[in-house]
This record gives sequence, structure tokens and C-alpha cells, in this order.
Amino acid sequence: MSRACREIERNILRLLHGRETRTQLREIHAHFLRHGLNQLNQILSHFVSICGSLNKMAYANRIFKQTQNPTIILFNAMIKGYSLNGPFEESFRLFSSMKNRGIWPDEYTLAPLLKACSSLGVLQLGKCIHKEVLVVGFEGFSAIRIGFIEFYSSCGAMEDAEKVFGEIQMRKRSVVSWNIMISCLAQTRRNSEALGLFHEMLDWGFKPDEATVVTVLPICARLGAVDVGQWIHSYAKSSGIYRDFVAVGNALVDFYNKSGMFETARRVFEEMPRKNVISWNTLISGLAFNGNGELGVELLEEMLNEGLSPNDATLVGVLSCCAHAGTV
Repeated sequence: MSRACREIERNILRLLHGRETRTQLREIHAHFLRHGLNQLNQILSHFVSICGSLNKMAYANRIFKQTQNPTIILFNAMIKGYSLNGPFEESFRLFSSMKNRGIWPDEYTLAPLLKACSSLGVLQLGKCIHKEVLVVGFEGFSAIRIGFIEFYSSCGAMEDAEKVFGEIQMRKRSVVSWNIMISCLAQTRRNSEALGLFHEMLDWGFKPDEATVVTVLPICARLGAVDVGQWIHSYAKSSGIYRDFVAVGNALVDFYNKSGMFETARRVFEEMPRKNVISWNTLISGLAFNGNGELGVELLEEMLNEGLSPNDATLVGVLSCCAHAGTV
């Protein structure tokens, strides 16, 4: 490829990852058609990935069908796009088409297929993918292991999910794999086991991240494990994730609300360096939960004064406050 073509390719990639991509897809596509780059799989895979992130898979599919010799990176981008947006069956149709062309799957093919399996909830289909993974030897890849844990959990096959997690050597486990397993246990109402796994994670020296905190705090609230929740609060502040992630502050407000500690929830809310609509909604819903419904309208006015627009959840929360206060 000439230097001029490489420069054009770089410009197109910059356009694809720019702020205005959503409104410029057709213009960008026309740009690389004009410069004869419409058969370059590398560029097309970026384009398809952007289409997937914008839920524009019909447009991605039209481009894919015009590609004479799609390679694995383009197939992977299409499979991933459909695994995120649906129709999920299209991921498997493409997988079959890919194999019929003699293109061998890699880990980037199989991980999205597992996500599609989770969305479809078809256990037998996922087990077929599991066999495929074992045949090609990709069971050691983190994304695939996590995909299996999520898939088996979503199908109610928790024994299989736990088996996959248990087979991961401790030195190869990541915080993400712990988070997923804790979350899966919590989703199946095995809260005590989920909290036990969190303690095991700490015992092995893994440092919780923002996803861990957001996952474990609701478990603490359900179990009444206030001491653990307070330890997490302290850890979140000292590690900086309380400062860096609004979701962590929101989870703390929710935890203290559900633990019957509204004043602490209010204090955490006031101390949050950044807030969003969810922050306000969480505090407002806590008012009704703790019998302080008369303050709901007051908080709504504060929120409006901060320049934030309420959403449906805000209004439901305020109405619940009014109902508890006997004003409706």
C-alpha cells in the first residue's frame, strides 16, 4: 500500500472513532468507496464494529455482503455485532458460513458466540460451543472462561458455572472472573455464598475494583452485613474508586438506604464528587424506604436547581415518597 493510501486509511479510522460517527456513517462509507478501500478487511472490520456499537447491524450486513473475500477479523466483527444487538441467531449463521469457507475460528470468534448463547438461553447450543472450544484448545482464554460462567449461570446451570470457575488456576484468575462468579451467585439468590466468595477473593490478595464494589454492596444490604459494607466504603475511599466512579457512590447510597441508615446515605450523597440522575433517584427512593417521604418533593426541587432533568424513575420515586407521607 502506498504512503498516500496509508494516510487515507488513517484518516478514515480517525473518522470512524470520532464524535460525529453516528451521523456520518454513510459519508465515511462513501469516503472509502471513493478511494477504493471498500475491500480492505481491516477498515471494514472497524466500520462494522462501529455499526455494532450503534445498533446499525442492518447497514453493517449490507457492507458485509458486498465484501468479496471476508477474513476472520470481519467475520468476528459481524458475529460480535449480532451477539450484542441481535438477532442472536445471525451470529451462528455467520459462524457456520465462516467454517464453510474454511476459515478457522479464534478466541475472538467464540467469546461473542457465548454471549449470543446467553441471550438465547439455549443450554444445548452453549454446550456445543463448549465442545468446539475444547477441540480448538481455547478454553484457557479469560474472555471465553468468563463467557462460559455467564452462559451457564444465565441458563440456571450453576454447577457447570462453578465447575468452569473452579478449573481456573488461581494465578490465572482475574478480578473480572471473581466479579462474574460473585454476581452469578447473587443473581441466583445465593447471597451468603456470594459474600463468602468475596472474602475468599480478598484472602487470595485480589484487589476489588469498582465492579466488585457495585456487585457486593447490594449483597451486604440483603444479608444485613453492615460491617462488610462499611469496610467496602472505607476501601472505596482509600483506593480512589469512590472518587473516580459515580456508580460506586450510588451503590453506597443505596446500601445505606437499605440498611436503614438514611442519614449516612445522605452524607455519602453530599460528599460525592460527581452525581448523576441515578444518584438523586437512589436518594429519593431511600426516603420512602426509610419513612421520610415528606422530603421527596424537596429533593426533587434541589435536583432541578442543580440543572438535572428528572426521568421516569425520579417521578416514580417522588410519588412513592408522597404516598408514604400521605400527601396523595
